[in-house]
Amino acid sequence: MEAGVIEDRIKHRHLTCFEEVARQKSIGKAAMSLAISQPAVSKTIRELEEILGVELFDRTHRSVELTAYGEVFLRYASASIAALRLGVESVDAAIKSGRPVLKVGAVSSAAALLLPEAVARFLRYGASAVVRVVPGDNAALLSRARMGELDLALVRMSSFGNMVGLTFEHLHHERLVFVARTDHPLAAEPGSVAGHLVDYPVVLPPPDAVTHDAAERLLIKLGLGHVVDRVETISPGFARALLASSDVVWLAPYGEVAGDVASGRLVELTVETSEALSAVGLARRVDSEPSPSASMLMAILREVAGEVRASTSR
Repeated sequence: MEAGVIEDRIKHRHLTCFEEVARQKSIGKAAMSLAISQPAVSKTIRELEEILGVELFDRTHRSVELTAYGEVFLRYASASIAALRLGVESVDAAIKSGRPVLKVGAVSSAAALLLPEAVARFLRYGASAVVRVVPGDNAALLSRARMGELDLALVRMSSFGNMVGLTFEHLHHERLVFVARTDHPLAAEPGSVAGHLVDYPVVLPPPDAVTHDAAERLLIKLGLGHVVDRVETISPGFARALLASSDVVWLAPYGEVAGDVASGRLVELTVETSEALSAVGLARRVDSEPSPSASMLMAILREVAGEVRASTSR
């Protein structure tokens, strides 16, 4: 069948349904997200596979996985949907404010350390776009960037599989630090308190967090691999509230707590953690060109990251 004939038969519903199943890796979850029935989702995917003449999903696993053909099609299907979505949003933004919307995803530590100053400069330079900051965990932001739902994302470098379809520009290495409330018993200890950490519960990143492996390696190096009293979370709000009312210690990305330490709400404990690093940078779709506004914000973020690197190296 000729390509033009195939294109005529593929409808927007085929693309949105395909993209959502690929994102959710589940027919049921995709149906819930799209507010349609599971049979309707299955039928739509079968129609698309019949039109293309290939299987797009491997249904032999517990979850629905993309086939090699599905991986290829996803790249272009997502681009088509993203372009349509961007067009609709741009028209809506133009009607409301006369300015385009620049969607920036950011993990919480990057949102706290780099993004506020970068956005402040962006506004001072008279940029014409509305900046919409989208929070989320690393995996979710990478997925949204890949799907074209974000213009760029401030994220941590992840595994190769999670970075497929994206470019990643390294901005800086962020270390992990131990922090506690300012009147914590360890705050007054002279010298390193590494040997005393075993006496206190520790807030740590969970196994699915990008910083988990670095945190576990650090604990082993410090002789704390046997820490039993642990709380696992990626919620900075929960961790702050827990520290305020207990003797818990928090192993956190520096950017997450830099403001708290500077303002005196938390104190950084004396523990050598310089080797516990994770790469933070900019991710965006490999097949998309940044808009002028996105290019300007990216340049400013490089500038701010350079200043952060200089200040932390002193």
